[in-house]
Amino acid sequence: MFRLSDRVAAVTYVVLVLGMSLGTATVLDGLVLAFSPVLVALLMMLAVTREGWSGAGWHRVGITRPGLRTWPLAVGTTAGVCVLATAAVVALGAARPVTPDGPWLREPNRDAS
Repeated sequence: MFRLSDRVAAVTYVVLVLGMSLGTATVLDGLVLAFSPVLVALLMMLAVTREGWSGAGWHRVGITRPGLRTWPLAVGTTAGVCVLATAAVVALGAARPVTPDGPWLREPNRDAS
């Protein structure tokens, strides 16, 4: 088993995720694309660095504990990035906010029983 430096492992991970994403974008309507980061993480842990075959390897990446204290930060950061990205796309004129219309938006008909 060989150990990659953190920087080399991170670059390898990013390159593999991008490669898998490019290769699987149209497979199963993007379902594989959604799981690309997880699949590459498993590939890295089990085949590339082989750290996943021991408990210490999983402990190093924090899989052995739930990390509940950092969940609010993770959710907040994700939501913040989504809001900032949406605002940037709208501000740059690449999209515009619209109000959706359709039957799901109207009040349900209660007399149709």
